[in-house]
Amino acid sequence: MIEIVDLTPDCESKWNKFIETHPDALLYYGLDYRDFLANIVGGKTRYRLALENGVAVGVLPIIERDGPYGRVLNSLPFFGSYGSPLARDSDVFRVLMLDWGEITDGRDIAAATMIMNPLAGLVPSDIPFDVDDHRTGQFTTLPSSVNAEAAILDAIDSTAQRNIRRARQAGVIVEEDANALPFLESIHRANMAEISGLAKPPSYFSTIPASFRYGKDWRLYVASKDGVPVAAVLLFYFQGVVEYFTPAITSDGRKCQATALILLVAMVAASERGYRMWNWGGTWPDQDGVFRFKRKWGANARPYRYFVRIRNQDLLKATRSDLLASYPWFYILPFRLLAEVD
Repeated sequence: MIEIVDLTPDCESKWNKFIETHPDALLYYGLDYRDFLANIVGGKTRYRLALENGVAVGVLPIIERDGPYGRVLNSLPFFGSYGSPLARDSDVFRVLMLDWGEITDGRDIAAATMIMNPLAGLVPSDIPFDVDDHRTGQFTTLPSSVNAEAAILDAIDSTAQRNIRRARQAGVIVEEDANALPFLESIHRANMAEISGLAKPPSYFSTIPASFRYGKDWRLYVASKDGVPVAAVLLFYFQGVVEYFTPAITSDGRKCQATALILLVAMVAASERGYRMWNWGGTWPDQDGVFRFKRKWGANARPYRYFVRIRNQDLLKATRSDLLASYPWFYILPFRLLAEVD
């Protein structure tokens, strides 16, 4: 019989052992990432563990936050972190989904969102939801360590190859620099301001060194021209998968295609360390340019969905800015449903 329990400190080793052996486990299921998120988004973690005869057979991460409309649950919050169940098989997956349904039936729940893992592919027909949203995950298969650079150059688009040559001809140098987070943060904020995008908070950058081990869990690549930093890319690493997390580039970096050389250097290094896959993250349906950029680096598409329950209908009367302020870093509902989008 399968038992679903809240994760407690004495069961964390069971959680870790299960995800360490699951082929679809990604960074987002790790307990280091749980603590990282908790420091950034606030709220309460409620991680659910499926046990059979005392052995872990499935996991479901949940973080919740209270607010003016009631409690909001995400699996998981913060820029589309995946959080759907990882399970031994479809039966355990279904039991965890039923558990999610019971939890989100709570009377004080305002909304709940589950972001599906694009690698897992399991979606039971009876999952409870009121509306869904769509994204496309993009993943590049990394070659073996033998002749990795040649294999990568052969797999990517000719425009990406040309950008790499342009960066090299301009004298761009790529190096790792664990101390360049302030540079990354500064340029990231400028980049987001240019497109009226949502920048990651200061706590994101300050919490990384305390939550993860440099060289094992994360690396920061910086491109310089004439000794001046012009671009950077933050990457996370977990069980054979590289997560393309936060890029940043100056205007000078764009002119010399510095990011292209960073990507090549980082991909080659990851391949030589035995990493098998590069996760570019989710792409919105209207982000054609972003989709094409990732595809030219050999990315294959994996569509996935956000399943949203709306329990408090007053949320539909709110404005976008109101929801963002009330539940920062949580996904509440597709903004297209709001009567007024400010």
